[in-house]
Amino acid sequence: MEVDSANTEAQRKRFGLASYWWAVIGVVLGAFVVILNNSLINVGIPMLMQIFHASEAQMTWVVTGYMITLGVIIPISGFVVDRWGTKRIYLIALLIFAAGAAGCTLATSVPMLILFRIVQAFGGALIMPSSMTIIYRAVPFQLRGTALGLWGISAMVAPAIGPTLSGYLLEYTSWHWLFLINVPVALLALGVGAWALRETPTQKEEHFDFAGFIASTIGMVTLLLAFNESKQLGWTSGPIVGFFIVAIVSFVFFVRHELRIDEPLLQLRVFASRTFSWAMIVVAVTVIGLFGGVFLIPLYTQGVLGFTPIETGLLLLPAAAATAVLNPIAGRLFDQYGPRWVVVSGVLIVACATLGMAFWEPSTSFSAMLLWLLVRGIGLGMSNMTATSAALNTVRPEWIPRASAINNVVRQVSGALGIALLTSLYSGRIDQLKAQGFSMIDAASLSFNRAFLIVALLSFCTVPLAFLLRRTLPAGILEPSSNRSNDPSSASSSSKPFSPGAR
Repeated sequence: MEVDSANTEAQRKRFGLASYWWAVIGVVLGAFVVILNNSLINVGIPMLMQIFHASEAQMTWVVTGYMITLGVIIPISGFVVDRWGTKRIYLIALLIFAAGAAGCTLATSVPMLILFRIVQAFGGALIMPSSMTIIYRAVPFQLRGTALGLWGISAMVAPAIGPTLSGYLLEYTSWHWLFLINVPVALLALGVGAWALRETPTQKEEHFDFAGFIASTIGMVTLLLAFNESKQLGWTSGPIVGFFIVAIVSFVFFVRHELRIDEPLLQLRVFASRTFSWAMIVVAVTVIGLFGGVFLIPLYTQGVLGFTPIETGLLLLPAAAATAVLNPIAGRLFDQYGPRWVVVSGVLIVACATLGMAFWEPSTSFSAMLLWLLVRGIGLGMSNMTATSAALNTVRPEWIPRASAINNVVRQVSGALGIALLTSLYSGRIDQLKAQGFSMIDAASLSFNRAFLIVALLSFCTVPLAFLLRRTLPAGILEPSSNRSNDPSSASSSSKPFSPGAR
């Protein structure tokens, strides 16, 4: 089934822009507000604890409840989009997200706040995969790298500018604006989407994979609970080990089940593409560093160095701006030259900059920290979304919604792992060093160094994988070495790598 409408849409223009660029603008706004929402809340948790007279454990569920809901809903997003249409689901998801944000501003208790955060998560879980599906179905192949680079502005920049904006809102306005600010942006995305998007074909005859849904739900819930609670209980505690065992068993069953049925919940056969597999590993490592860093840096700068929330935000802001500028540039380079050298350069820059951060000291100047973060932001802008483009461009058109869901599951799990891993290494090491007689400042600095040294080593390990990324292929054509046995139709596909002349 041919679902890519780019060829017919490319000729239509509205207000001087091709119609597919308006579609990209609409989904960038939607993705941006979803990701910004989470980074705003993280900084506001301490103040919300005071306002609602809640403990840290209670308030943690404002974040955890959201994450678990995402983990449950994202795997079924591909089925939902295929069954009811990309545009319809995207617009409904924006409405649900805006309603949840508005409800949070009316909350008078922690349970009420958690409930509306879960409502938000239902919308957010459908917005992210459907937005990437829209890009791949609306934008011509030769421009998809650029389009996904623009989408990457939301995915990479929102977590970085969130602390600055959150600090400003908390200091000069009311806590309600942490949620209320999402509503007009979501409604703007809704308006642009309703005007610019075209509905995609649906697959009414498709059957829902209940067994896969149950297995993925159990696996995602227990895995995210393990990551989240490990900071309080410890990685080797009984409950955490139990959560991991249940998660592993559930995922093993899920993978075996998905590969045996004709209509899987997630199309795991896309991992038969080596480019897709290597690219997802690169994405996972960069997301671990991004989200772990965004969460850990404020703990260090505010809790140890005495920075205000706004000062911390200003420290992160230039890196966010660098990522915003580099994302579309890297996308254009991807469109012209393929992913390999763009991703390799980006990963090397990220690894070197993260290694430099592993040698920060309490005496390190604000400008030096800003410079290291700026360089790191450049590398993230070059590598993350370019690797995502390399992965999704190897996927058959009808598998795009399921592959987008897989990409977002990888991002969700990697982000949770990054936050849990780095904060656990940080806080656990501080306690050990303080017991050995180190001062709080020295213990925190050494713990911060070790956490980022580990992230740097992980980044260096992904460089060989980045070298394995091949020049992208037209959507709908799998690599010659990929899943031919599972896809007889691929026998008629071209096996030649994509080249500019093939456009």
